[in-house]
Amino acid sequence: MTEKTQTEIIGRLKQEMQNHVELTNMDDRQLQELITDALEKEIKNAKAEITPDEIVFNDLDILEDTLISLKQISHTLDTAKSEASNKDLITTYDTLSKSMFNTTRDVFNLMFENGWYTLEEADAAKIKKTYDKFNSRKEEMKI
Repeated sequence: MTEKTQTEIIGRLKQEMQNHVELTNMDDRQLQELITDALEKEIKNAKAEITPDEIVFNDLDILEDTLISLKQISHTLDTAKSEASNKDLITTYDTLSKSMFNTTRDVFNLMFENGWYTLEEADAAKIKKTYDKFNSRKEEMKI
């Protein structure tokens, strides 16, 4: 909350309180409690109404979101596993990582079975070109 917003709320609160309470008779603690209560009552989000004709998540949207989330979690677990300093922790991360991989693969397969995830067939020339590229880099890295 910005300072300006707080100042506006406090100003409105003081105006309302002057109608009900004599501010000069209140100590600082009491006044602070009233201000805090007013701020807590004032801070809230508007309720978002959902109408029946609005577009909602369908199965594809949910699975795409799930797949993206699972990939991120898998990446995070792999990073944690590589940076862990305790063998038991590494084993735990490894177990979680394998489980996450299997779940991610299941979601991918479900999407693929429903035609929501497509693959393109690579021609032999493209495969050979990629293989040669990485094979030459591998040779360059040998000492």
